[in-house]
Parts: sequence; structure tokens; C-alpha cells
Amino acid sequence: MLVREIMTREIAAIDIDSSILDAAVKMKLFEIGMVVVSHEGRAVGVLTDRDIVVRGVAEGADPTFVTVRRLMTSQLIMCREDESVEQAAERMQTGQVRRLVVMDARGEPVGIVSLADIARRSADEALVGRILRGVTEPTEIEMVRPHQED
Repeated sequence: MLVREIMTREIAAIDIDSSILDAAVKMKLFEIGMVVVSHEGRAVGVLTDRDIVVRGVAEGADPTFVTVRRLMTSQLIMCREDESVEQAAERMQTGQVRRLVVMDARGEPVGIVSLADIARRSADEALVGRILRGVTEPTEIEMVRPHQED
């Protein structure tokens, strides 16, 4: 099965200089957890709901004034629409992400493929389990526990 067969074709994009409040409102409006960040018509990164919470709100950022540029992930983890679902799953596991931007042959974003897309549209339950284990593998930072006073 190819990525183009299961991907979500709608892409929500936001300009790099928009506020994170604008991004959060767009996510709420479209009921999504990630937007593609664009600059001068090119995809330059992604911003997730988790980025907004962990890198922004938890650090005291004012969502009205802090821009997407400051919190986005600029390393685009992507796949091609003509790749197999298994190849996309491997990219998710390696990058420890639940969503990939899908690119066409010209390098233009044409969709998003998520763990949920694979779970809903693929009959391969073992693949879904493997991805889930891979993307939820604790990182060194997550394994550190806060110091507690006695």
C-alpha cells in the first residue's frame, strides 16, 4: 500500500511570522494537532500542539506575541506520496513522530500521513503497534525525573 492511498490530502499551513495563538486557533478550527509552517511559499517546518504547550506555554510565552518561528520544528520529517506505508512507518519510528508531511515528485507538500491514518486505513495491526512503540520510546530527557527534596 502506498502513502498516497491513506494520507490526508488537506494541509493546514501557517506563515512563519504568525503568532502561536493564530496557530492554536487554526488547529482548533480544523481539529488537528499540527500545521505546516511556510515562508515565502515554501514549507520550512511544522508546529504541533505539543510544541505550543511544551516549548511555549510551559515556558511562559505569551501566545499573542510569540511567533511560530520561535517554537516550530524546522527539521521537516517527510515522505513521498509514492513510498510504501512501511517506509513511512520507518520514518515515523526513526524520527519519533506521529505525523509526516507528504511531498510529491516536485517536492511540494500534498498531504499529511499520521499514525491514525495508518491505523484506520491499513490492515497491518503489527505495523501500527511497531510505529506506536517506536514513537513513544522514552528519550533521555523524558527519563530524567525532577529532584524531590526529602
